[in-house]
Amino acid sequence: MENTILKVGHPMTDDAAKLDQDKKGFTNFLTQHLGRKKLLVIRDAGNEEGILEDLTEYAALKNYHLVYLDGENITAQEVRALSERGAEKLLVLIKNLSKTEHLGVIEEASLFRVILDLSDPGNDEFLFREESAFLFLADENFPSTKLSTVSLTWAYESAFYDGRAFREKVLSHMERYREKVLRIKEEGTVRGKAYGHILPEKNYHENFLPLVREDLITSPYLSGIHWHRFSHHLNSSQVLGVNFFYPLLKKGELSSFLSLFGLEDPKGYDPVHLSFSKLSPVETSVRRKSCFDFHAELQGEEELYILSNYTDGCFGRAEKENFMEKYTAVYESLLLASDMIEDRFKNEAFFMEEYRYMRSLLHLKEKSRLLVLLPRENFQLREKALYFKDHVLTEKGREHFYPVVWEEVIDSLLNQLSDPELSRYYETELKDKYFRY
Repeated sequence: MENTILKVGHPMTDDAAKLDQDKKGFTNFLTQHLGRKKLLVIRDAGNEEGILEDLTEYAALKNYHLVYLDGENITAQEVRALSERGAEKLLVLIKNLSKTEHLGVIEEASLFRVILDLSDPGNDEFLFREESAFLFLADENFPSTKLSTVSLTWAYESAFYDGRAFREKVLSHMERYREKVLRIKEEGTVRGKAYGHILPEKNYHENFLPLVREDLITSPYLSGIHWHRFSHHLNSSQVLGVNFFYPLLKKGELSSFLSLFGLEDPKGYDPVHLSFSKLSPVETSVRRKSCFDFHAELQGEEELYILSNYTDGCFGRAEKENFMEKYTAVYESLLLASDMIEDRFKNEAFFMEEYRYMRSLLHLKEKSRLLVLLPRENFQLREKALYFKDHVLTEKGREHFYPVVWEEVIDSLLNQLSDPELSRYYETELKDKYFRY
């Protein structure tokens, strides 16, 4: 049987060019929406200076005239006067719009009305070029609700950019998800402190999406999983992996996922060949074996190991003395024998510094692959994965190591699925929970 391994440079694997482009989040947002939307809301707490620098550079590149207004002293007349400059391509930057209450209720409503009238493509009273737009530097008190009650223009002309750190955005989103979607008011606690993104342990099953939750006890794929002690955290990467892969097993469509990487079909749809929480088959120790979020035995005797990442920090070092003993007893011989890792990285110091990643890479063999799933905006993890791909692994090792972006995988998978229920599941339920933060 022909061996169809994923070649270096395959469009699905992550690379430095993709990472650099994704890091230009604010610029990408402007490129996507300017000329299409008139009301751009930017939340980037603590980075106003960086936003202004990027905006100034973008405006110069695209021939925009920048206009700066401050909600603390803005008036409706001042905004209405922009119509006199309607022939120009304007970016009107307004900060502190949450501080317009000094105007009084009527004047504040007049201000909001003129902003929305200028932004209404169907309003002939004011002249405001199609490419022109308002940009709002928003804080947590930004008056979205007030604006939405003034005119429907707000609904169809607004777009939002959140420049906060990835983890901060996700945890904030998960708190809303717990309250609005799961309708669970009680917060989970850790060491006596309550957190909005954590479920009470009695509600841990709500962390699983309905297609998974209904089989949580009865499915042979799920009943034997060793759950992490943080599996009731809504941002659990282990639970994300189960929510992603189990429906593919349930519907017999794992092949749709594997085909994205040119890999063979599974040997069979059963827990013998497809499993969650796979313990390392190469480590000889009895305790603390490496554990993979998902594992598949494929046709042609190939194996696929998968690590699911979400808000995790960088894979880190091993500091405890017993890990040093384990290195000597278990890992050293595997490391020295590997033809997937560059010789200069085959030493105790580097292995212990990058323990969690290195022990996973030891599973790369002639017929095995390691796939690492990474969120688009977890730049720290993506940088780490690319460092190992580009520097630590040999050329042969790079052919067996697949760092890939979750969002790209999901969008590509949607083009492969044959089951409409699965397509709806990934487009709505999975994305709504994990990637629409």
